[in-house]
Amino acid sequence: MKTADMFTPELELTSHLLFCLKRSWLWLLVAAAAGALLGAIYVNQQAPLAVAKAQYTLAKSRIEHLATDYQQIKPGNQLLLGALEIDELARVGMLLEQPDVWQLIWQDAQFCADYAAICKTEATSNFKQWRKQLQFEHRRRGNMLFVQIRAEQPALAKAMLAALIRAAEARYQQHGIVQLTEQVAILQQSLAKSSTVGERSELAAQLDKNQAQLTLWQAGAYRPTHAWTPEILVSEPAKKTLFVAVFAGLLSALLASLIAAVVIRR
Repeated sequence: MKTADMFTPELELTSHLLFCLKRSWLWLLVAAAAGALLGAIYVNQQAPLAVAKAQYTLAKSRIEHLATDYQQIKPGNQLLLGALEIDELARVGMLLEQPDVWQLIWQDAQFCADYAAICKTEATSNFKQWRKQLQFEHRRRGNMLFVQIRAEQPALAKAMLAALIRAAEARYQQHGIVQLTEQVAILQQSLAKSSTVGERSELAAQLDKNQAQLTLWQAGAYRPTHAWTPEILVSEPAKKTLFVAVFAGLLSALLASLIAAVVIRR
């Protein structure tokens, strides 16, 4: 096959498209303008959203506690203290998307006092709706957790963000209390069964330490996060008007050109 024959179908298709553009360019412009106008109208009809943003880092009390635990790790272990801190804040980030954590928001007296209608809505529906409005990112460099929530009103966005952080910290605290309670129970059983003085002495020292930590956890001394920056409220449109209008115009022109190509070819 000759080279000229290979390019013949492409040349015919290109010629056909150019022919369609010459004959239907005015209709294409009308279709593009109509699509852009409809896109702009759609965006302007959407209610603007307020965004509550905040940045969090690991609390100093948790860092100090992790440092104490790190000192007890056997020498030669490749695990670094920084890795422990990153993993700890990552656990907080994972809590932000757990349904049981969001369930605590609908039971939050402070939040429900101002937004009773939201708290009375079915929990699963609430979670699905508001989970879509949440965005968070854990940046390991600097170990920062960026969280933001969108809502129709600035006050609601700020209240929802604060309630979510309180719920995550409450669940985090609950996990710590449960673990320490189990450890205390095991140590008490082991202490009761111990037969030597040295064993009882070591178990008693560990038991006192765990009971002291349990008391601090119950008192809320080990809050996991510290707000690096206060909440920032940003009111912004749901979508960018210019972007949507241009995209809708180009899409309308493309669809109109395809229809014109089919009609003229027939």
